[in-house]
Amino acid sequence: MPTAAIRRFQDALERRNVEGWDLFAVIAPLILILVAEAVFYSASKSMETELFAEVVVLHAANIMLCLLVPIVFKTSDRIFQGFLLISVLRLLTIGMPNFSGVTLEWTILVYLPLIPVILFMLMDERFGFSMEPGEFPFQEIRGHARQALGSVSELTRPAATGLMLGVPLGLVGQMALGLPALATEGLGGALLALLAILLFAAVAEELLFRRVLQSRITERLGSAPGIAASALAYGMLHSGYADAAALLFFIAAGAAIGYAYRRSGSLSLAVCMNGAMGLMMFAVLPLAF
Repeated sequence: MPTAAIRRFQDALERRNVEGWDLFAVIAPLILILVAEAVFYSASKSMETELFAEVVVLHAANIMLCLLVPIVFKTSDRIFQGFLLISVLRLLTIGMPNFSGVTLEWTILVYLPLIPVILFMLMDERFGFSMEPGEFPFQEIRGHARQALGSVSELTRPAATGLMLGVPLGLVGQMALGLPALATEGLGGALLALLAILLFAAVAEELLFRRVLQSRITERLGSAPGIAASALAYGMLHSGYADAAALLFFIAAGAAIGYAYRRSGSLSLAVCMNGAMGLMMFAVLPLAF
């Protein structure tokens, strides 16, 4: 049975004309990130400073790998870019004072710089930026932005579906894990939670894990590897909770969001699903009970 499964996988790779570098671009960075996050799990549990230093070294090594391999070997950097940004995100979180007491204010500062970087990267993917004088595609970007704004009303249905899917997911997560509230009571705390979790964390995470990482892996290797790799990376990035059950939940949640994104093709659905789950787990339910 395992031999037959391996053969089917090999046949699928041949049909897609997958190259060795495509597999390396997924496997090597993912292994480095998983090892780094396993160390971060231990560091968060024991609060040993030396272990945090090892996490920084491992993620820095992944950044170097993702930068240098495409340059040295003249291969595509599309998948490498997603894994590189995951390590950047982890280094940003480690740089926060008192990580064990994460606040929503720091959450905004961590995710805020990632969003324009990812958007610029996606615009480059679509329009093929050139730094030559007079060749920057201002007109194309402006036309695409107008088209996107004109179709905002079409996002209502997938956004509502995402919210409906995310609420029970957050309910299950909070009942299983009992994570503490990040928001404070009152209108100010509710608005800050909405801003930090839905408009910053959910947007940045779904742009990175689903739109960039999952989509690019799916493009080369297929849907199942894309969903699995992005879900595993997404879940392991929650290793700071130092809770095995939390890791399993967030990996499963990442797979659920990834599957919904693949079936719908809607990033707004994925963002709202992620945001609703986060609001339920870190604001609504902990403060209500």
